Amino acid sequence: MSTPQQSEPAGVPASVPASGTAGAPKPGRVLALVGFALGVLGVLLNAVGSLVYAALLMQGYEQLAIAANVQSVLFAIATALGLIGLVLGIVALTRTGAPKGWPAAATVLGAVIVFDGIVVGLQSLVYVLL
Repeated sequence: MSTPQQSEPAGVPASVPASGTAGAPKPGRVLALVGFALGVLGVLLNAVGSLVYAALLMQGYEQLAIAANVQSVLFAIATALGLIGLVLGIVALTRTGAPKGWPAAATVLGAVIVFDGIVVGLQSLVYVLL
C-alpha cells in the first residue's frame, strides 16, 4: 500500500517558501535604513559637538583650543557619516520597485549633514585666516 506524498512540509502554508526567505528584507530598504541611521547619527554628533564646545567655553577661554578641536573632530565624523548616508540614500532611491520613503529621508538627512559640514569647515577656515 502506497502513501500519498506531501508537496509541502508539515505546518508550512503553501504560500510560504520552504527555504524561509519570505521575511528577508529587500536590499533597497536595508540601504535606506542604514543611510537614515547614519544621518541621524550625524545629526546627534553635530549636536554633541556644539554642546561640548559650549560647555568648554563656559569654563573659560583658555579651553578654546580644546573646544575647537573636539568640535572639529566631531563635525568631521558627522560629515563623513552624512556623506555615506547620502550615497546610500541615492543608491536606494535608484532601485526599481523599492519603497521611496526611507531612501528619500536618508538622502535629505545626509545632504543636510554634508551641507552643514561644508559650512562649518568654511567657517573654521575663515577663523583661521583671520
